[in-house]
Amino acid sequence: MNIKFDNGDETYDADRGVVVFHGRSERGDHIFGCSKEALMDLVRISEASSDQLLEIFRANNRRIHSLARAKLVAGAIEDGGMCLVKTLDLNR
Repeated sequence: MNIKFDNGDETYDADRGVVVFHGRSERGDHIFGCSKEALMDLVRISEASSDQLLEIFRANNRRIHSLARAKLVAGAIEDGGMCLVKTLDLNR
């Protein structure tokens, strides 16, 4: 599946603890997320501000987008319709 990610539209949702980002495919628009824990584990830190989380996401967005694409293709959609990249995904 070909997904075009909307680079630069990512935001941090503190209520859910995820960086939210969007993409489009031939099947429509998709909502993705990468958990705060996954981002902090990726760079081995225990605390991060929302700005730091966005920096970590942007520095690793190719890898995160690739994992998000694979999860969407596999049908791994969370309640609420979000395809969420978690620590386990980044450690594979």
